[in-house]
Amino acid sequence: MTINKDRVLLALKHYVNVDDWDKGRGGLKLKVAEAKETNAYLEQVKFTITTYYQQLQLAGKEVTPQLLKSMFLGEDTDETYTLSKLMDYRYETASAALTWSTLKHYAVTRRYLEKFLVTRMNTTDIRIRDIDYKFIIDFETYLRSHKPADHFQPLKIMV
Repeated sequence: MTINKDRVLLALKHYVNVDDWDKGRGGLKLKVAEAKETNAYLEQVKFTITTYYQQLQLAGKEVTPQLLKSMFLGEDTDETYTLSKLMDYRYETASAALTWSTLKHYAVTRRYLEKFLVTRMNTTDIRIRDIDYKFIIDFETYLRSHKPADHFQPLKIMV
């Protein structure tokens, strides 16, 4: 993909025979059996990248091929915020204004979230845009069923 002479390659991990590739169309030759499926996938990729391009333009942000690639692959970009990043930011900004005892609750909440993510979702972090009502209810259920030895009411952190 090229934008303003800045170029980046994007590998889709979809292998095809070089002889079956139509350079003019940018897809498989129509005579090949898997052409319909592969060409439909390529069109979907183009559409998704075009959508990201338009979103960035409408937001007034600089559009670069690397940023589009990162957004398409779901990689960490300035446009991608995770729960850990948000919690780090909140802790940093609140640490000057809050007491130690209040900040302690932030640390406890973070530990519960990290345990929840690892045990229930098999991951270490989650993108903010992936947090939905189900995630919140599942976390609440996890807290209700969790009986820590260090204190008795883990649901206080939800308030």
